[in-house]
Amino acid sequence: MIDVLRERGIILKSMESIPVSLLGSRKRVNIYLGIDMKRYFTLIITISKKSRFITKDAQDLIELHQKVQKLKDTTIKKKIVLIDAP
Repeated sequence: MIDVLRERGIILKSMESIPVSLLGSRKRVNIYLGIDMKRYFTLIITISKKSRFITKDAQDLIELHQKVQKLKDTTIKKKIVLIDAP
């Protein structure tokens, strides 16, 4: 994941993992919240699925994004989704 971010020119000063259980979800995703060099918050969601990624899944990610903002009481400027699915 770090290599993918570096290729796109995204450098984070710090990054913490957020357990999905804290957000009240049972989705199989990994959520990370990082701070870039300009002190903006960046949300990174990684998904690994055996089936296709569909619109309903995107709605679930939007809800997770909103829950993270409420949990950390901050505004997230950048959102990155890394998908490994057909």
